[in-house]
Amino acid sequence: MQAELADLGHDINFVGINAVTGLDYQGTLLNVCSFPFLQDTSAVNAFGIMGGAKDDIYVYRADGSLAIYLKNGGSID
Repeated sequence: MQAELADLGHDINFVGINAVTGLDYQGTLLNVCSFPFLQDTSAVNAFGIMGGAKDDIYVYRADGSLAIYLKNGGSID
């Protein structure tokens, strides 16, 4: 996806967040991802703060504001 968007002239960066419950899969994810992957913790609670769930996508503008939230399985225009 990153290469396809770059070909269309978009400068984009990807970052993944592994859920606290996904600790067993952390090594596997790191072996297959070509982008930074962060590990959520109970103390940080990134999923809770963001109101997200597994496989949701958040797209942010260059200024850090949220452009769109794509819920896994949801529809978009």
